[in-house]
Amino acid sequence: MAWEKFVACADTHGYLEDSEVVNTFLSFVDDYKPDYKFHLGDLFDFTALRKGIINKADPDAQGDLWKDQQAAYDFLDRYRPDVITLGNHDARLWRMAGEYDATKRELARYMILEFEGILKEIGCSYLPYHIKKGVFELGELKMAHGFHCNQNSTKQHAAEYGGMFMFGHTHRAEIRKAKRNDDSIGYNIGCLCDYERMSYCSQRTATHEWRHAWAYGVVNNVSGKAHVWLAEKTEDEKWLLPTEIKAYGKP
Repeated sequence: MAWEKFVACADTHGYLEDSEVVNTFLSFVDDYKPDYKFHLGDLFDFTALRKGIINKADPDAQGDLWKDQQAAYDFLDRYRPDVITLGNHDARLWRMAGEYDATKRELARYMILEFEGILKEIGCSYLPYHIKKGVFELGELKMAHGFHCNQNSTKQHAAEYGGMFMFGHTHRAEIRKAKRNDDSIGYNIGCLCDYERMSYCSQRTATHEWRHAWAYGVVNNVSGKAHVWLAEKTEDEKWLLPTEIKAYGKP
């Protein structure tokens, strides 16, 4: 049996990424040397494409799409993931591609083609933001951006999908067992964005629980069994993490 290493991050949010945390994450990736690398969605923020914008006076309407894209593409070039499961912020672009307004529709389609071209260059595939088609599986691991954001979302995802389910979406970092009669467990893997810069943080108390974190672990390429850990800061604001994996016990 051979154990292979993986790492997964989520919610970089384009130009709203936290550059210090991103640099730390990428340094860990270099040292950990994973066999598989995943991004679980919200690669972009697409602030200006938010559905709730109703007039030009909304500050979000001024969001710079070019700056957002460039930050996301710079991150992709440095990280080079194998698979991206699109998130709800990313899906704003695909929603715009279905607009009746021809200008918006054609711009979105051009941006999608550019995105797909960049992924092809780095050898990365992507899944849509979809409750079925947007779930990637590696052994017993299942992963997606996430579809619930309530206080019980980690348990809820694990209960609905079963097994070991990793996701982002809520920006929280936690591990919870599902309320079902098996060992199903959910891994909420945190975020790499600078959430203090997000306009809605000042009105939502739930953001007090947001944390910088990512997931890493191993999966057996024969049995499919996996182990997942969350990388979080220690109390002294440092990242104290193992980068070597060794099996002990009987062969």
